[in-house]
This record gives sequence, structure tokens and C-alpha cells, in this order.
Amino acid sequence: MRYLRNDVKRGTITLWYDRKIMPGDEWDDEIKQKLGESDIILLLVSFDFLSTEYVADIEIPMVCEKHEQGTASVIPIILRPCTWEADFPGVGKLLALPDKAKPFCEWENEDKAWVAVIEGIRKVVREGQG
Repeated sequence: MRYLRNDVKRGTITLWYDRKIMPGDEWDDEIKQKLGESDIILLLVSFDFLSTEYVADIEIPMVCEKHEQGTASVIPIILRPCTWEADFPGVGKLLALPDKAKPFCEWENEDKAWVAVIEGIRKVVREGQG
């Protein structure tokens, strides 16, 4: 996420996403390991994301368990309108970004939506360091 570039440079956060998995790596193990290690998990929510079997069957239950145990902050970020709250109640009960879970595509200015998301993430990072 380019908007977090300065946070990464300062070492406040470390980003990981599945595109960092290298050819020949065991992707399932890598994803589970990284989710297990994560303090903050961002879910970029859309119908495409939610309709992925791996996400629905493996990732969502895993991150919901981490949330319930208090070992990770899970932040849904709503990219496009979808039925995320009803389809995944464990995630649906969480406060989503941007403001009031208004999907990015419904904002007149997507940069303002990103500002709301970044401010929310930074707040979680600050609270976790305190």
C-alpha cells in the first residue's frame, strides 16, 4: 500500500501480502505462518475477496480466531459494496474502514477514503505500542 510508504520507512509497520511468496515456496504454509505472526490484519473486502474459497474457508476463520483471542487487530477495508457483514458475521461485527464502512467506489474522492483508512491504521498501531 503506497500510502503507508513513510510508515514502512520509519519502521513503524512491516507490510506483507501474498504476492511476496516466491516461486517454489509452499504458499499455504507461508500464508498461515504470516497470518499467525501478524499483529494487524487488513482485509481488503469485495465480492471477489469473499468468494475465494481459501479466504472463506481458511483465512477468515483464522483471523476471526486471532481477533477473539486478542492476538491481532483485524480491520476490514471495504473496497466495493458486498454482503460481508451477513456472509461473515465474525468479520461483520468489526468496525470497518473507511468511515462507516462506506466502500471506496462510493467516495467522490478516493484519496479522502485512503486518508481515512491510513489514519485508522495508524491509530491502531499507536494504541498497540502504548
